[in-house]
Amino acid sequence: MDFGYLTPLVERAVEEPFLYLGYAVLLSAILYIARDYVFPIINFAVENGIYMVIMHTLVHFVTALAAWFKFNSSMALARQEGVGPEPVDWTTPLLRFWEQDHYDPRWLLYMEIVFAGAIVLLVTRYRSISVGGKPPVRFDAEGNRLKEKKAVPAFFTRIKKRLSTQDNRPGQFRSPSRPRKK
Repeated sequence: MDFGYLTPLVERAVEEPFLYLGYAVLLSAILYIARDYVFPIINFAVENGIYMVIMHTLVHFVTALAAWFKFNSSMALARQEGVGPEPVDWTTPLLRFWEQDHYDPRWLLYMEIVFAGAIVLLVTRYRSISVGGKPPVRFDAEGNRLKEKKAVPAFFTRIKKRLSTQDNRPGQFRSPSRPRKK
């Protein structure tokens, strides 16, 4: 069976299955230990990859559509009977995008590189990586768990709590408008 570029790797894995099984176990252990840092980076890379595949596919089909439109709307078809326009060879490789010779015109390759850079910048800006695990659980002044971040700073919630406290501890801050509880 032919696996293309992966044929030597597959043959080696068939020859040494326990070696590669050990590598898989070791890699799984490392990923589990460092999951708070590794999985956000993997998620970021996969998300960028998905957006780049969508961009590359759109560029490929828009290029094919533009080549078809240029060929079929050529004035050479209307002027001379029997003599057609030159065929338009605008193409991008759909599957083997790394083969730079297949981009025609050549500037489509550079346009895709600029688009890929823009995708990375936009994903970084609007879907940035947050590594290091979950944020700490937040509590309000009464000790209740917060479901969402409140807009009131903690300083004002502490003052509000002090103002609403009605015990007679010495040194406790009380509002002058509230009488002491007897």
